[in-house]
Amino acid sequence: METTDISKTARQYLKTKEAVESASLALAELEETLKGYFQQTGHESIEVDGKTIKIVHNHRRAFDIEALKGLVTPALFRKVTEPAVKTKLWDSAFALGKIDNEVVEKVVSITQYDQLRVK
Repeated sequence: METTDISKTARQYLKTKEAVESASLALAELEETLKGYFQQTGHESIEVDGKTIKIVHNHRRAFDIEALKGLVTPALFRKVTEPAVKTKLWDSAFALGKIDNEVVEKVVSITQYDQLRVK
């Protein structure tokens, strides 16, 4: 490949990268506007051009590691944690009854977050 060809490719790459970054910022602003609309009106979705944009309410859990460490066996603590709790392993241990509701209440906090889905 000649230098002029690769220069053209590099220039196009930079231009496209800049367009993607700009579009990402615009998309984030539009998402916030739509989330605000859904929150203010109580609507859960809007249909435009044959597509539906729906607000989905989700939750994130946070764990109190120090509290957990004092409430379960060291072996179980090592199994369900890394630098953070392994959520899938936590859920499995909870489903198997190895973690009871008292432990959950003391170490888990839930934060709601919203995201948009287009179908």
